[in-house]
Amino acid sequence: MKGLMPLLAAAGLMLDAGCSSAPALPKPTSSRTLILSPKDRQLLYLLPLWTELKVILPRPEGGPEFSWAVLANNNKVLQQTRMLTPLSKPTDDQAYSATFQSVNRGRSTLRFAAIKEGQAESEPSDLYQIAIGVKSVQ
Repeated sequence: MKGLMPLLAAAGLMLDAGCSSAPALPKPTSSRTLILSPKDRQLLYLLPLWTELKVILPRPEGGPEFSWAVLANNNKVLQQTRMLTPLSKPTDDQAYSATFQSVNRGRSTLRFAAIKEGQAESEPSDLYQIAIGVKSVQ
């Protein structure tokens, strides 16, 4: 019994570790980049299943104290794989990016809003909304 206890404890740790980790996504079969501009406040976009989508946003209109936030996404259809971060060499037209991967057929609405740190997200004036339809590859 003495030798069995450490073995059971190790098996329990391995089982517990396996249950707590999220499954890795399959490698994307293709990739697309969507560069948003002020004329693209609302878009419809079709995306094949298992496609990586990189979204690039311009600088927020409110100035340097504002940054972008993802306010909405259906993560059962479109999973975010890279956080929304500033680009290493930003320009006025291309300043932030986030990456997503389509994982199921369906619809997701991505909403990006410029938020000033410490303020509520109630009614942002700088907003992008992309309605994304994910379909099977034919």
